[in-house]
Amino acid sequence: RVRSEAIVSVAAGGRVTQWTVANGLEHKDLVTLKKLKTAGREGEAQTLRFEDLHCLSFCKSQPNIYVVGSEDGALFVCDTQYNEDFVCKLQQHFRSVFTIKFSPIAHQYFISGSCDGSAAIWNVKRQTPVSVFSLSRVSFNDIDWSPISSTVFAAACGDGECRVWDVSMDSVDPVTRFFQSDKKPYTA
Repeated sequence: RVRSEAIVSVAAGGRVTQWTVANGLEHKDLVTLKKLKTAGREGEAQTLRFEDLHCLSFCKSQPNIYVVGSEDGALFVCDTQYNEDFVCKLQQHFRSVFTIKFSPIAHQYFISGSCDGSAAIWNVKRQTPVSVFSLSRVSFNDIDWSPISSTVFAAACGDGECRVWDVSMDSVDPVTRFFQSDKKPYTA
């Protein structure tokens, strides 16, 4: 039996695609996300527009569940067993979502970060964030959870700082910050 590894990618055309190399490079679309965009005056026809997607993360305890982040700030909870549409849409951010990560310890939780200066912790079974973090005019370029503590995460920010939060101690301000000497932004 040949073991096949898969890579999943997102694209500006709303496509979430799974790639495998078991029998040469093969792909299948897991889902194509679309949204209605109203054109013109009230009562006129609506047109479909594809979502511009930026990032995704899979749930470790339920590998068929994943979350996708879009350019307009929406998050889409999706299921690999259901390729017609998303399971639910989450709204907290109002600009591009750059990063989404499921917790390696508390698998039902994930965090999202946006260029609008906000990050949010979510429970995959709820449609409102558990907690929201805001930075004044600074993007969250990347976020990751601590591999040993379910309440700690770090963020690479657009102002050249890396900030670390521990939500068990303080849910508003980071507990520590790291600076790069040349102030180039952390990207990951």
